[in-house]
Amino acid sequence: MDQSALALLRHFDLWRHPPPCPLPQQPDFLRKLSALKASADAGCHNCQTVHEAVLSFPCFACLPMHDVLVWFLFPTKLYVFEPMHAVEAAKARHWELDFFTADEYSASCYPKLEFRLDGHLGPYGDTSSNQSLQHALNWIRECRRSHRSCGQGSVQRLPTRVLDVSGSVVRLFHGNGESARYACLSHCWGDQQFILRTTTANLDEFCEHIPTHLIPKTFSDAISFTRSLGLHYLWVDSLCIIQDDQSIPSDWQKESAKMASVYRNAYVTIAAASEAGPSAGCFTTTEEKSQARPYVLQSAKAISPIGTTLYARLQRPHVAIGGDRSRFPILQRAWIFQERLLSPRILYFGGDELQWQCREAYHCECGKSVTGDQDKLIFARQTIERTSHSDSKETGCLHDLAPSNELGLSLPSLDHSFPIAWRKLLVHYTKLHLTYESDVLPALSGIAKTWSRKHGDQYYAGLWKSTLVHDLLWYTVLDTSRRASRERCAPSWSWASVDFTWPCTYEHRNLSDRNQDSYVVKDVKITEMVCKPVGADAFGQLRSGYLKLSCRAIVGMVHPPDGAKGNRLHSHSVTFHKEGCMLDVRHHNTTRWTENGLSVYVLPLVVKHISKRWTSIESSTTAEIDDNPLECLLVRQQPSDEGDADQGTYERSGYAYLSASTVVNDARFNGTTQSDEEDETDEEEDEGSVEAYHEFARKVAEAPIRTFTIV
Repeated sequence: MDQSALALLRHFDLWRHPPPCPLPQQPDFLRKLSALKASADAGCHNCQTVHEAVLSFPCFACLPMHDVLVWFLFPTKLYVFEPMHAVEAAKARHWELDFFTADEYSASCYPKLEFRLDGHLGPYGDTSSNQSLQHALNWIRECRRSHRSCGQGSVQRLPTRVLDVSGSVVRLFHGNGESARYACLSHCWGDQQFILRTTTANLDEFCEHIPTHLIPKTFSDAISFTRSLGLHYLWVDSLCIIQDDQSIPSDWQKESAKMASVYRNAYVTIAAASEAGPSAGCFTTTEEKSQARPYVLQSAKAISPIGTTLYARLQRPHVAIGGDRSRFPILQRAWIFQERLLSPRILYFGGDELQWQCREAYHCECGKSVTGDQDKLIFARQTIERTSHSDSKETGCLHDLAPSNELGLSLPSLDHSFPIAWRKLLVHYTKLHLTYESDVLPALSGIAKTWSRKHGDQYYAGLWKSTLVHDLLWYTVLDTSRRASRERCAPSWSWASVDFTWPCTYEHRNLSDRNQDSYVVKDVKITEMVCKPVGADAFGQLRSGYLKLSCRAIVGMVHPPDGAKGNRLHSHSVTFHKEGCMLDVRHHNTTRWTENGLSVYVLPLVVKHISKRWTSIESSTTAEIDDNPLECLLVRQQPSDEGDADQGTYERSGYAYLSASTVVNDARFNGTTQSDEEDETDEEEDEGSVEAYHEFARKVAEAPIRTFTIV
């Protein structure tokens, strides 16, 4: 064998079996870039590759490179952190690196790095390209062939109106009972005055043709992609609903009531994920292309005797996997929340990548794929949608009812996961934004209808009849950065009555599937419940509503907020601190406070038996009031138009969680400094709190039963 051949073999052997890395080989470790360089200089191929990748990206140029931190989280992740001595650790910026190669053998020579090996070299940075289109067609084909819960994408009855995009002229087309495959567009309206919309004045014109120069770029891109998918029809809300119709019911009321079927029956939904308005478009911009393209690592070419090519890229954000709301405006919108949950298939135009989500999988052009048990919305969509494809009974298949990781849900083996799933959904939903407060119930109506059909339950202003007592026990989370609302869109006992920009939640054990038994207090009865809709849709806007509730009741006084002490509830000589008393937002900064506070009735509805074992979330049986914690509604007499209290009706004022742990000692509550001797009495004071709560609970159990009409 000649010398050149021997040299090549030695080179190949050194490349295939490099010197051991001098850095620690734990499952994960954090090292400075300088240490990584020393390891690279010693011949470690992994460190050479990572070191070059970090130096190649302009975003790191402004950092003191010597102190940049690299975190190996084997076997799948690699992060780069800015030096933490320069900023607070919690505020340190970080980036995740992706590596690509089409050569599986080459990837095996870098065991510490995860490579995408699906045959392409990462995203192309151009979502209008033929490559992106082929990805979309492949994902749709695979979904239709293999995903039972997504359906076959068969021909469906068209909505009332769709855009006919089959020819060179775009026009409105009346469905008139015809059937065909169609796409939906999910997008942010942005500035209302610039959105193209159908009105009574231009309806006839738009049925003939929609002038091309009027069509905004987002709509135009969606039309182009719809045609590329081989579809003839596209549904766009602002164009397919007459926006200014004043009929009773209006076209908007009629069509918004059909929203669930419009998105559920769509062949695919096209989502303009990264744009906040109609003029920006769906497709990638030039700037985004440069950020998305992978960087060719020269060190791999130099090391490899066969010219291996490896690529590195800063990981781009993904819409449904830890999506950043500031990066993807559609994640901030309440209307789009239900569009995402109801659509069987979604193509997200995420700026620089095309991303896919269906009821069973998530894919991205970068090669990242996740299955149902990992994705953040797949489980929630299965919970809501897998009605016609389920093999189980109403209380059966857990995979059919599995909630979403994004909503913080687990997979309990009990039917009681249904109310947890709904409450978790509300917690997430009420963090989102609406342009019109009156849309708070309509924007959720599609999900609610599907849920009602699935579980056969009756729906009242965002709550369910079968779990109504527990569902009433929501409270609001204050966020002073958000604006206040003056409009009430539901009865006061509904979470939808509170300013939608203040998120609502439930006591944490009502959002968990363990460590409690939750019983309705004996003698609690809801004797009547009425909700009157504005139109024909019982799931949409409400004109009015009330419920009649019979239960034991005691009088209490909520003291005004006072700095860190917050609201305090005082009743029967016992004071409960702010963690046990949460007023609804409409009672903050209000003139309803008297000199002594806000006079309320305390209505104990649920008693909590705390347990360390797995238990049911809620029991259909009742329990007596005892020393266990109580969940209560706070109500007050509704002021009349003249300002006096209306003796016949009440409105909800807030929520209270009352237990020995929320009883306060006045001296400690007032924030006075304790001496060592006082510290020694803490245990006695705790015993005093237990005794005080015991006496309070006894008085509550003996309180008379009253009936309240709450509006």
